[in-house]
Amino acid sequence: MATDGPTPPHGAPPTPEPAPASARPFVSVPSPAENVPPRRRFLGLLPVPHWRLGAWQPFTWRGAAAFSTARFSRLFVVQLLAALVVAGALVWFLDHTWFPTIHEAVRQLPDTGRIESQQLSTPRTSPEPLVENRWLALFVDAEEAGTPTPGSDLRIEFKKRRVDLCSLPGCFSVPYPAGYVLEFNRPELESWWEAAEPAVYVGTVLLTVAFLFVTWCALATVCCPWVRLLAFFKDRSLTLGGSWRVSAAALVPAALFVALAVVLYGLGLIDLIRLATAWAIHLPLGVVWLFMAVLRLPAVAGRAPGGGRNPFGHDEPAVARKRKRRNPFGGASAGPRTVDPAPSPVASAPALQSRKPRGPFDPA
Repeated sequence: MATDGPTPPHGAPPTPEPAPASARPFVSVPSPAENVPPRRRFLGLLPVPHWRLGAWQPFTWRGAAAFSTARFSRLFVVQLLAALVVAGALVWFLDHTWFPTIHEAVRQLPDTGRIESQQLSTPRTSPEPLVENRWLALFVDAEEAGTPTPGSDLRIEFKKRRVDLCSLPGCFSVPYPAGYVLEFNRPELESWWEAAEPAVYVGTVLLTVAFLFVTWCALATVCCPWVRLLAFFKDRSLTLGGSWRVSAAALVPAALFVALAVVLYGLGLIDLIRLATAWAIHLPLGVVWLFMAVLRLPAVAGRAPGGGRNPFGHDEPAVARKRKRRNPFGGASAGPRTVDPAPSPVASAPALQSRKPRGPFDPA
C-alpha cells in the first residue's frame, strides 16, 4: 500500500502527525511597541528617539540647554506657543478689566458732542467720572474745572484740547489730531466700538506675537557671542548657532513670568507696583536662566567640566606614562623584573652555621 510520506525504519517509533491549527496552543506575539525599552516609550505606546525628548521645554536649565543641538523649527514652535500664551493672557486682561469699562463709559456719554478743530465740545459738565474701577477710570472735563483723584491705576481725562493719561509715574498729554472731525457721543461711539472690538482683539494678539519674536531675536543676537565665550571658558560643547538657540530659549520663561504677573494683576492679587517690578526683573531673570543653562551643557569630549590642560604635567594617565627602564648594571635579560621572596629563618640557619667557625664543644 502506498504511503504519502517516507516509511520510518524498522523498530523506530512512528512520527507524530502535526496537530490541526484549531488544536494548537495560542502564542501571543508581542507588538512592536512592547519590544521598545521603557525609557524610549512615550505614553507607553510610541517609541520616541532620545533627541526628540531632550529639547521640548525651556522651563528647566537642562531643558533650555538641550536646545543647543535642536533644530530651529523646534525652537520656533516653542517660541510660538509661548508667544500665544502671553498674547492670550493680555487679551484676557483687556477683556476682564479695560474693555467692559470702556463700553460702560461710552454708554454714559450724551447723545451729542464732537471733536473739531482740536477742541472738544460736549454738553456734559459734571466732574464725576464716566466709569471707575480699580484698573481704569475715564473722565470728561471739557471746562477744565478739575476732576477728583480716583483710586484707579490708570486715569484717562478728556480735556478741552487734549487727552491726559495719568498713572503712577505722572500724566502724559496727547493733543487732539488736527484736521479731523471726531464724533464724541453715545450713538456714534457705541456703534464704532461694537464694530471695532473684534479687530482690537486680533490686533492685540498679532502685535504681541510680533513684538515678542522681534525682542527675542534681538536679545539672542546680542547675547550669542557672550554665551559662546562663556561656554569656551567653561569647557562646554557649544557652537555659535547653538549659543543663539540657547539664548532664545532661555528668554521664554521670562516672558511667561510676565504673563503670569499680568493674570495675577487682572485677578486683583497684586497691584500695579508689583506688576511693574515683575516687568523690570524679567530680563535679569532671563540672563540668570541663560547662565545656568550654559553650565548644564555637556563638557568637551575628553576633558572634565571646568578642567584644562595641566601646564606642569601630562594629559595621559600616570600608568601610561610609566616606562620600564633597563638597568645598565644588571643582566641582559629584558623580561620583567622579579623580586625574590624573603628567605625564611629555617632555610637561612644552615647557611649562617656554615659561616660560623667551629667551636671545641660543637658536635661533629
